[in-house]
Amino acid sequence: MVQTPVGARCPDCAKARKNPAYDPSSQETAFAVGAGFGVAVACGAVVAVAAYLFARAGVGLIGAQVIVLVGLGASGWLVGETVYRISRFKRSRSLSYVAALAAFAVYLSGMLVAPILGLSQVAFVNLYALLGLGLSVYIAMGRVRP
Repeated sequence: MVQTPVGARCPDCAKARKNPAYDPSSQETAFAVGAGFGVAVACGAVVAVAAYLFARAGVGLIGAQVIVLVGLGASGWLVGETVYRISRFKRSRSLSYVAALAAFAVYLSGMLVAPILGLSQVAFVNLYALLGLGLSVYIAMGRVRP
């Protein structure tokens, strides 16, 4: 017999098992990577287009920077939620890293799309955008953090 927190058990029953809610399979992790980065690229493009449209509407560069801040924060939530749902509601450290990298991909995607639209890269390289990036990564990781 082996002494456990719930009492004496046989050696086979006493073996510690990981909680399935915190142990994603490699297939679930791979799907989460694909979906997370797919959503990230789309969100980055949407944030860049929204910033461009607001800049053209006459709110100026500050308005576009605020849109980037808010858009990146919202994108972080969307990326984190996508990773969480695609992985079948699992939470793990590896999934939080996937979500963080995907949130960073939102920022990079927006930064690459902005010059194509004619928006200055200043909209993505400033204090607002860096705060938005940090917020995005924090929210995305928090959604799947164990």
